[in-house]
Amino acid sequence: ERLALIPHAAVISCANSARVLGLVRGDARLRGQLARCSSWVPLLLALLGECALKESRWQPYLDLVPNHGGSEPPMLWCSRDQLRLLRGTGVLPRVAEDGRNMEEDFREIVLPFMEKHPHVFK
Repeated sequence: ERLALIPHAAVISCANSARVLGLVRGDARLRGQLARCSSWVPLLLALLGECALKESRWQPYLDLVPNHGGSEPPMLWCSRDQLRLLRGTGVLPRVAEDGRNMEEDFREIVLPFMEKHPHVFK
């Protein structure tokens, strides 16, 4: 049973971020990278691009997102804290793998894209 139908246009994504979409369309290499990487990468590009644009159609939504004062997901914790707080949970290997994958995606995809388009991510 379907409870709700949310149109794609109502969900922030790389596909409906006008600020980022045109740049992605014009970059065949990036399109290939995005097709192979984790789904968080295109979303991150869209969020970073829209946050930098004060007139973004997503600004009312972005204004509602809470700032948790620096609380971070476990994959961004230092390895000492990961080991201390996650030992014995079965989560530790997955968190370490996710952290490595996120770091690689950021270094190889997100950062070069941001450096190539500094006017978008000021």
